[in-house]
Amino acid sequence: MNVSDDDEAELDMANGSKAAWDTLQNRHQNEGPIRQVDLLRTALNIKCKKGMPLPQTCCEICDAVDQAFAIGEFTIDLFCCIAIINSLEEFPHIRSSILRDLRASSKDKEYTSKDIRHYLESEQTLHATTEKPHATSDIALSACTSNTRSSNVPTCSNCKCPGHSNPYCISPGGGMAGKTIQESKDARHKD
Repeated sequence: MNVSDDDEAELDMANGSKAAWDTLQNRHQNEGPIRQVDLLRTALNIKCKKGMPLPQTCCEICDAVDQAFAIGEFTIDLFCCIAIINSLEEFPHIRSSILRDLRASSKDKEYTSKDIRHYLESEQTLHATTEKPHATSDIALSACTSNTRSSNVPTCSNCKCPGHSNPYCISPGGGMAGKTIQESKDARHKD
């Protein structure tokens, strides 16, 4: 009786309560933070409307919140993630990338609000470079004047800046032209 309509549609009650429990457990076992985010966003977006019974709306909100807290520990950082995701309604591509990364999060490798902020910084840098034609060269120039000059640090043959090589250069003509700094760093670390 406490199963949501979506879950109830997945259950075959003819197989008994143990089979129903196993089905529910398998369905929800790995939902974690992404499901909490989804449920809390749902709760925050439910609005009371004229013509709809107020207690019914209240129950919908409370049910979503109860489910979110039942999934696992609710932290300040998770609430920060929810607030950030909620603010990105005008940026669906960014929002979906963050939700994808949050979905892949686990207790061993958590995706936090700090990770989201780093991602948004990279996106902002990319956005700034597409708005201003010389922004990429400005970024490259500032990178060239940083304190990374050393004999062990590679120098890019494309932009002539230390700290990376041509395959990872985001400046025009580089191997990762048009990509974000974070994408370049991630590719270097992966390689």
